[in-house]
Amino acid sequence: MRTRNTRQPEEISLHRDERGQVLPIVAVWIWLFFLAMLAFVVDFGQIYFYYSDLRASTEAAAMAGAEAMTAGTNPTTVATSYSGVAGNYNVTIPGVSIASGYPKYQCSTTLQNSGTGCITYTGGGAATANEVIVQQQVSVPLYFTAMLGIHSTTLSYTATAEIAGAAAKKYNVAVVIDTTGSMSSSESGETGCSTRIACALLGFQTLMKGLTPCTGTAASCGTVTATNAVDRVALYTFPGFTSTSYATQDSNCSGRLGNSAIAPYSFTNGVSSTIYQVINFAGDYKSGSGSTTLNTSSTLAKSAGTSGSGCSGLQDIGGSGTYYAGVIAQAQSDLVAAQTASTAAGVETYNVMIILSDGDASSSRFSGASNVKPAAGVAATYPSSYDQCQQAISQAQAATAAGTRVITVAYGASSSGCSTDVTGPLKGISPCQAMQDMASNVNLDFFTDVGASQNAGQCNTPSGALPASNLNTIFSEIAGSLSTARLVPNGT
Repeated sequence: MRTRNTRQPEEISLHRDERGQVLPIVAVWIWLFFLAMLAFVVDFGQIYFYYSDLRASTEAAAMAGAEAMTAGTNPTTVATSYSGVAGNYNVTIPGVSIASGYPKYQCSTTLQNSGTGCITYTGGGAATANEVIVQQQVSVPLYFTAMLGIHSTTLSYTATAEIAGAAAKKYNVAVVIDTTGSMSSSESGETGCSTRIACALLGFQTLMKGLTPCTGTAASCGTVTATNAVDRVALYTFPGFTSTSYATQDSNCSGRLGNSAIAPYSFTNGVSSTIYQVINFAGDYKSGSGSTTLNTSSTLAKSAGTSGSGCSGLQDIGGSGTYYAGVIAQAQSDLVAAQTASTAAGVETYNVMIILSDGDASSSRFSGASNVKPAAGVAATYPSSYDQCQQAISQAQAATAAGTRVITVAYGASSSGCSTDVTGPLKGISPCQAMQDMASNVNLDFFTDVGASQNAGQCNTPSGALPASNLNTIFSEIAGSLSTARLVPNGT
């Protein structure tokens, strides 16, 4: 009788059970793997989203703070308003805060050496600075990693912006340089020059080196036109010339000007007929935007006495005393014309006038100007031999009202003078005060040298204004101020 094998079906059944159990275990591990990947992707995406927004708002806050430093407003207040902190302009994620001790301000020597000077600004922090540093932080909530006990992570981002450096606007720049008799005096307080006129021209060279002649960073601008120009420069001087042929002698190395070149301050029907312009607006002062030296064949470089140009530069002819209301009016008229021409060519430009003088207007050489003393308290009507400093202030303020940024450099200015200002609302005004009052913004646009031999230390800067400095640094700072804030690497 055959015996039935009862174990075989059991073994076969057990084998099937084992195979049936293997597949669910693999599926579980695959499911766990994808769950972990999903957790990583979701939480990493959350972190990346928060980081991107934190970075954007931090950089915006730093840039806004840097712009505010040169605008005369409190950079801490402005930087905060552009931050990602709740209630401000750049809130896109919750929980952002500005780190304790920020914004910070510092005077970076690296930026100073590259031409961005340190300025006094409204608000707390360092006395002077050229950059603002903002640090923000935020806690990022995590979801899937919370199962592992990691519920959040903290992100921090720091951004640094300098007050200038990015050329964003195109400027017409009219530079007015005093060439009266006092400018021939020796100068021992400045570096790299021995006479006052030489020091002024050295500052003018520094200004042009810091400007941008044309678009792009090419080594050569080619022909600079109204379309491709960035910063165009014109040069003016006072006293003026009797003819344009004499004016060109300041830029063609043709020799010393004689007495016949010197013009009185002349007016016809209230309009100046004296020639003040040495060079019309031009952009050939550097060969290219990337150049750090001046183009020695440029008439602007020659008028500045640039080494290698073969010219000694603008001549301190003197002979008619100091009266600069007329040259301010002429420069402003030319600035408006240059801006109008640019607008017609489809280019937006901005006007700037820079005036260097000791500010002591007291000339006696006039033709066609009023010589009638006004009644007490009544300002002299331009042009007049009375209230000459007040007339200059009025002309400069009118330029500001018309949209021109007027920057003044008080070089050797005195705390007393302006002897013709015996009437008018500013009777008895000093040359130093006149230079301050002409500036569009005394805290940003008024400069005075600290080392000039003439009237050393008599022209004090008002509270909150830019610190006194030497001419080279002053013109470097002016050039830097004609650009806009930009981000720089942290620790610069």
